[in-house]
Amino acid sequence: MTGNYATPPFITYSIPFFIFFIILEVLVSKRLNKSFYRLNDTIANLTMGIYSQIANIFYAGLITLAYGICYENFKFFEIKTDWGTGFSCFLLVDFLYYWFHRTSHRVAVFWGSHEGHHQSEEYNLSVALRQGALQPLFSCLYYLPLALLGFHPVLFLTCYQFNTIFQFWIHTRALKKLGILEWFLNTPSHHRVHHGINPEYIDKNHAGVLIIWDRLFGTFCEEKKEPVYGTVTPLASFNPAWANIRFWFSLYQLSTQVHGWRNKWNVWWKAPGWKPESMGGPLPVPQVSVQSFVKYDPLLNRQVSLYICLVFVLIVGVALHYFHTHQLFKQVDYTTAVFIFLALLLPARLMEDKKKLSDPERPKRALGLF
Repeated sequence: MTGNYATPPFITYSIPFFIFFIILEVLVSKRLNKSFYRLNDTIANLTMGIYSQIANIFYAGLITLAYGICYENFKFFEIKTDWGTGFSCFLLVDFLYYWFHRTSHRVAVFWGSHEGHHQSEEYNLSVALRQGALQPLFSCLYYLPLALLGFHPVLFLTCYQFNTIFQFWIHTRALKKLGILEWFLNTPSHHRVHHGINPEYIDKNHAGVLIIWDRLFGTFCEEKKEPVYGTVTPLASFNPAWANIRFWFSLYQLSTQVHGWRNKWNVWWKAPGWKPESMGGPLPVPQVSVQSFVKYDPLLNRQVSLYICLVFVLIVGVALHYFHTHQLFKQVDYTTAVFIFLALLLPARLMEDKKKLSDPERPKRALGLF
């Protein structure tokens, strides 16, 4: 492969704006007396985002390489890059994202890469940054047809990043319905449905930018009532490493329990929750309501919460400097990456140590900020 496919890291450049709007939403929710945020959940979401960025440094080159090889050696057409081509590429990226996203909810092994994004039991802008560290290794397969059609790798990577950036703002409860935009655009209302674990909301609204794909292919559902957020089987943990592998581990356990190679295959390739009839069949999705749902929320005293905040801010500072340095000099410092990975386990561990750190006499949320 001979092409130079260096693309500006638009997602990395957007991180300061993401942080600004998350802080703004915290302040707005506080002003409106709405409980959109919890300290423990927010730290867990941001930690998952940092994990995904660290993982991306390790394998992004492989994904670009695979796309570049297809483009240089197997493309069917020579497509000139202009505004029309850019629009077409953006539209096709969104179309293919829909099909990957739909697959990730219908095929268990794919769901393992995507489940991390859904594990938060809140719904706010920090959830947008909560991503499965290994998801791009699965989603990249869906975009290779664009290389075969002749879309230049830089154009594809640019459209892919802007498709991802668009999806940040739809992770909010602060905005209700947006009039005519609801007909063709993915909006906060549509995406709240997608994150809901109410039975009627399961596997609906897979769109990235345009909701028209869901309307065309029968997966659209309008928001009728406030969803309950999370996963049908709650994670009940703030450990980011466990959050990334939990579902695959459960698939492995189930595959060792079922009999027959066909059943073992089906465990990984049927829908999440599938079990053979001999074990009771697929797991049902239970009815839930906002009033009765109990969130995973170990309470900590304010001193420990303050310590967790300080530790987390310091680690985030190191991580942001690391990402900036990597993008500037294109050098992968594996030692720092491993340090950040391990260091972020400390706040998670502290947030879960109920026996030592819980304070039943002080049930107020940490620092009174969220």
